[in-house]
Amino acid sequence: IGNVTGWLGWQTNTVHVANVTMFGYPENLDNGQAPQQTNAQSFQLIAPNSVLFGSGMGGGSSGGPYVLNFGRAAAGQFPEPRNRVVGIMGRRS
Repeated sequence: IGNVTGWLGWQTNTVHVANVTMFGYPENLDNGQAPQQTNAQSFQLIAPNSVLFGSGMGGGSSGGPYVLNFGRAAAGQFPEPRNRVVGIMGRRS
């Protein structure tokens, strides 16, 4: 199905000090009825394997992907790596 609809690659050990695009269906925006997207820079590493980002998305967005360099590269922009899932939205408790 990925050959028809497209797919994202994945990459590990990249999310800290990265700018990512986050996707989800948060309940606080459009009552979770429409997909939302936000871009954010990581700002704190939480050992052993979590990173904090700022985001306006609330509950319901958990499980949405963090995508590194989402979209096409602009002319003159370094093209790789692009469109790689580097993390998944979760709630900090």
